[in-house]
Amino acid sequence: MQKKTVVVLLFILTGIFLVGCVGGRNAPSAWDVNPQEKPYLVYGRVQNFAYQAIDNCKVVLIKREATKSNFASTLFSASDPEDYKVMGEYLVAVTSKSGDYSFQFEPNDAFDLWLYFEAPGYKAQNIRLNSYLTAMTMLSRQKGVSPISVDVILEPQQN
Repeated sequence: MQKKTVVVLLFILTGIFLVGCVGGRNAPSAWDVNPQEKPYLVYGRVQNFAYQAIDNCKVVLIKREATKSNFASTLFSASDPEDYKVMGEYLVAVTSKSGDYSFQFEPNDAFDLWLYFEAPGYKAQNIRLNSYLTAMTMLSRQKGVSPISVDVILEPQQN
């Protein structure tokens, strides 16, 4: 009797384990897990400390890849510029009179993505986009879900 109970219990636990491992309709596909090929829409506003719009600010997208020699260190610390090789720098937008900008891009195998903002009379500023991309992937499971909002405040240059 105890042997039958143990066998039945083992059979039930095995069935529960197998059903738990099978993905349902909400299981992420390879497209959802790897955000590299998704198109992203980025928009925002560039302002100064007084919240006044800055027009004619150049917005540059910088795509970098990890070097083979330092690949392991780049997984944990992204601070060393030697760890990356620039794949390309693209002028993607110029702000309007209201300080607004928007553009669409695809990461295409870039390991590290940055936005660079440059306006006359202001200090340039960099913003890393990687955390925005992964946050969008974790929140949604649809192809190319965006937009990503990046508002920037630039500091005036001091002579």
